[in-house]
Amino acid sequence: LLVDTFTGPTLAVHFIDVGQGDGALIVTPGGKHILVDSGPGHGVGNLTRYLEALRVNALDLVINSHAHADHITGISTVLERVSAKMALDPGLVHPTKPYEDMISAFETRKVPMKIARKGRVITLEDGIVITLLAPEDPLLKGTRSDLNANSVVFRLDYGEISFLFTGDAEEG
Repeated sequence: LLVDTFTGPTLAVHFIDVGQGDGALIVTPGGKHILVDSGPGHGVGNLTRYLEALRVNALDLVINSHAHADHITGISTVLERVSAKMALDPGLVHPTKPYEDMISAFETRKVPMKIARKGRVITLEDGIVITLLAPEDPLLKGTRSDLNANSVVFRLDYGEISFLFTGDAEEG
């Protein structure tokens, strides 16, 4: 487990090994923490150890790219250790236990869930902006994988630096 200490006005984007699936942590210069996906259940140990090593005890935002288990299963365990202020989700219900557990974890901890849609802009701090690029209304239906096709896709901008987060987006 490698964790660096950053000083000054540095935006840090950590890509955490959660096995199959995604887990990323955005840390702004002002100390805001944004978790992008929480990986599968078997990878959550790496994620929680990483958050502990960085001394993260609160998440300002949790972004669920989509409802497949390898992207959301870890959030229940994460929320047992840290608080969250808000969650962003594509809003496409997936009748599975990991999805139900995720919804239950947010409800139990009174974390408001907002629906992600193209065009929404979230200013994290002065000069640090998240712009949602997908999904669009109406959501895509009848694709190879509606969950993947409706992934939350967003661009994180900080000055001249940009990061693109795509979940498992694919052609609709």
